Amino acid sequence: MRKPILSVLFIFAFVSSGYAQQVRKSEHWIFVWDVTLSMYGYNNEKETKPLFPDASDYLDSYRKDFVDKKNLKDMQGGIYIDKYDIYDKVTKVLTERIMKIEDDELGKISLIPFNNKVLDIYTVKATDKGKSDICSYINRYKNLQLTRTNIETPLASAMKLAEKSRECRTIIMLLTDGDHNMKQPSKQDFYNTLDNFCSFSEPNDAYLFYVMLTDFALERDPGMLPYLKACNRIKVIPPDEDLRLPVNVRFNGSMLYNLQDDGENAEFDLTVEVGGKLPENYSLRTTCEDNAYLMVDTTAQKPIDGKLRVAVGLKEGVTLRDVEQAFPRTGSKKLNIHIEPVEDDPYVVLMNEDCKLEVVNTPERKMTIRINQK
Repeated sequence: MRKPILSVLFIFAFVSSGYAQQVRKSEHWIFVWDVTLSMYGYNNEKETKPLFPDASDYLDSYRKDFVDKKNLKDMQGGIYIDKYDIYDKVTKVLTERIMKIEDDELGKISLIPFNNKVLDIYTVKATDKGKSDICSYINRYKNLQLTRTNIETPLASAMKLAEKSRECRTIIMLLTDGDHNMKQPSKQDFYNTLDNFCSFSEPNDAYLFYVMLTDFALERDPGMLPYLKACNRIKVIPPDEDLRLPVNVRFNGSMLYNLQDDGENAEFDLTVEVGGKLPENYSLRTTCEDNAYLMVDTTAQKPIDGKLRVAVGLKEGVTLRDVEQAFPRTGSKKLNIHIEPVEDDPYVVLMNEDCKLEVVNTPERKMTIRINQK
């Protein structure tokens, strides 16, 4: 009897398009959206006064004056920097990501626009109508206040929303082009909120993606980096010319293997819905917890068409009979499986690196191997 190689197929399911119904959990997407005037290219760290709040056409004329270089004047001590005029690009990326969220009557989408305070909290169902409504809201939105940037308060507000949505997995997408520069709440208050997110995230099943839209967001506050790196549920998305948002990846799937097939590979077919694209050379490595019987191939593998194929076999000197005798006819044994990127890519996030390999020996002399979320 040949030693079997069990060809196990891990399936990627991208957050933006959902995953198999049997393991699916509704999601609450919260977009924390910086709408300070610096998003239009205005640069003045010291200025905090309102800037023509009643002029409905102010922003368009302001941008035209500076973009066309016809009126290169000092605007209340600030200057226009063309490459940081990213407001339109951000709204486009934001609405495109929202429209890719899977339709789900139980899922939610929230938007928290902010400058020196939370300006609104707008929540809809994750349905076609809800997504259309919130995208229209984004496209209509204008902020006419020149203020400092308060990141702590909207982040704390997002965490409160997540706490009220414990039945959902919460994904907080914080998009900012600057740093927290308020006196109250202070920078240390902001750090403390980031620190609190670590203990908050697991019981509330929450993830935070800190999307740094410009190099200012990265360079002006190096003090926050230790807090961002301390939590495995916080992912820093660095500045990128195309304003890429992360591809969020989950695993799901199951496999049935008959011990009497004399080592023949089992057929495993699943439909995969893809809402993002992995980098061409992105590879993953799989490891299994130490056990007496099974091993996995730890060679780096590239996912193909949203599928990762991993070979599982018997350890040297172990026979199928040994395995049959070791695994009970009722119940099951579970092994921890860990999947990690060979090289980290900041734009790809594995939402569940740790999976369970459940091994069941059925009365029909079959062994079922299922890969489930931990």
